[in-house]
Amino acid sequence: MIKFRFLHHVYLSSSFKTGERIAYDVCDDITSGCSYASFVMNKIKTECGDDINIAGHCFFSSESGTEAVKKYDGYFEDVRFVDDLDEFISLIKESRVLIGLDVAKYIISQIQCTQLKLQKLVYLCYADYLCQYHEKLFDDEIYAFDLGPVVQSVYQKYHGKKDLDDEIPQDAKIHEAIRSRILFATRGILKLHSIIGTLKKYGGMSASELVKLTHRPNTPWSVVYEPESSYLHITDPDILNYHRNET
Repeated sequence: MIKFRFLHHVYLSSSFKTGERIAYDVCDDITSGCSYASFVMNKIKTECGDDINIAGHCFFSSESGTEAVKKYDGYFEDVRFVDDLDEFISLIKESRVLIGLDVAKYIISQIQCTQLKLQKLVYLCYADYLCQYHEKLFDDEIYAFDLGPVVQSVYQKYHGKKDLDDEIPQDAKIHEAIRSRILFATRGILKLHSIIGTLKKYGGMSASELVKLTHRPNTPWSVVYEPESSYLHITDPDILNYHRNET
């Protein structure tokens, strides 16, 4: 008869930066009272937010270590176990911060876009969210280029490309992964809802119509832009003060 000696609390999450599932295993001797597992969960929520999407698995075993976890359930076979709690938390926190490219991928998965139209839609998603909730939708610099606002990570990825139809395959699993990336972010449900609302307002407009919209007098772009100057920042105060002229 196998005698169970250990209780495993496995905390499972995702690292969108490395593109893998990650886990942290709290393995307690069942005679210890298992108080450390409660400490770990509280620390994760304190540092990553109460709305963190993390799964917990609990089971008894006769062995300690991650190999015992994988032996218990093949579900964990392709999971990377992180030995250090602070590293595990750091990977989660990194994935809770969006960049403009995350939003761009979601937009491409929903509507047809040229690179120019995409830039304007990503910017408008940011501006709408900022003005409604007074916090960043994503971490990126936004610049005033000749044809309107440009988001740094989106420009780096798609500069020089016109038709983006083949950038995101028409695959339901990929589209769900892109959507999940946004939902995993801090206040992800709120952010996704805001993005969907912005696309309902502007998604049917052409690239040239969106350029005209952002070029109106007293828009965030117009108060910053200077001909023959490059990489001029459109700041959050600019957007908060003038975005109403784009709506």
